[in-house]
Amino acid sequence: SLYPEHLAGLDGATLNAEPAGLYHSYWMSTVVWDESYDILKKGVMARLAARGIDSRPFFNPLSSLPALSNIASAKPARERNKVAYGLSERGINLPSALCLEDDDVLWAACVLRAALESSRVAPVSARERPAAAFVPASPEKVAIPSRSAA
Repeated sequence: SLYPEHLAGLDGATLNAEPAGLYHSYWMSTVVWDESYDILKKGVMARLAARGIDSRPFFNPLSSLPALSNIASAKPARERNKVAYGLSERGINLPSALCLEDDDVLWAACVLRAALESSRVAPVSARERPAAAFVPASPEKVAIPSRSAA
């Protein structure tokens, strides 16, 4: 996948792990971002869709599914699985079809980067960048190349 190359340096965003010496054949390319971005998956997916990029939501916890809502263990599971619920709202699956061209991956990565960077509200750590760098930019100020330029 070219996503790690194109999304390098996007602090607070994590892609599928691939430990050194291993080649992962994951089904989908997934990105999860931390709370330093003030945007949830539906917002990111809408921004991608507006630029012609299909994405899928990160998997929801089973206890959140309507089909399981009446099971006695669902409510306690919702209360104790805070991490799963948090990750679910801050992750998406990126385009990852075999027919994608390198330019398609670059385009998706550019639009994703712009969507996240324009919603950045806080640094991951105070040492990473000066606080002034985290003032959210208005959408007009975020440079996204046109599709023909990607």
